[in-house]
Amino acid sequence: MSKNKKSVWKYFIYFLILIPFIFSLFHYGLYFGDKEKTLEHFYLKDGSEEFGYKRTVMGAYAGEFESDPKTGFYLLHNTKKIPVFYLENYFVDYPNSYTPPKYGEVAVYGYKTNEAIYALSIHNYNYNYVLYFISFFAGLFILAFFFREWKITWRGFENA
Repeated sequence: MSKNKKSVWKYFIYFLILIPFIFSLFHYGLYFGDKEKTLEHFYLKDGSEEFGYKRTVMGAYAGEFESDPKTGFYLLHNTKKIPVFYLENYFVDYPNSYTPPKYGEVAVYGYKTNEAIYALSIHNYNYNYVLYFISFFAGLFILAFFFREWKITWRGFENA
């Protein structure tokens, strides 16, 4: 086979790999693009209407509401404190009252507005921060084995 035919086959194979990738991008945009539209209005106790999107927001537990702890709590997402309100039927679906996570984070799935989140479900990731602590020591362990086998020189790595 000549050199020119080899390069044509090489580009043809690259093209065959690229087509499914581009197709998957368009498929994702067409299939999922219109799924997350604004939801219908839902009414709160005071009768006000809110628009919202169904979203999952994860963050640290930042305390209960001081005025009425039964209505919700604060979620620390990045550096912003977001109030999380329970919807009226939340404790019907989940009969026990909410307990904060132990050394972990909270994932809240619900209607997100600019001001607050109205929870449909709440999931605690207990002891999530312990995983970071364990991962730190695992990383040190891997680095120790790496530098036991390899030595850094000006030209790169060499066998130790």
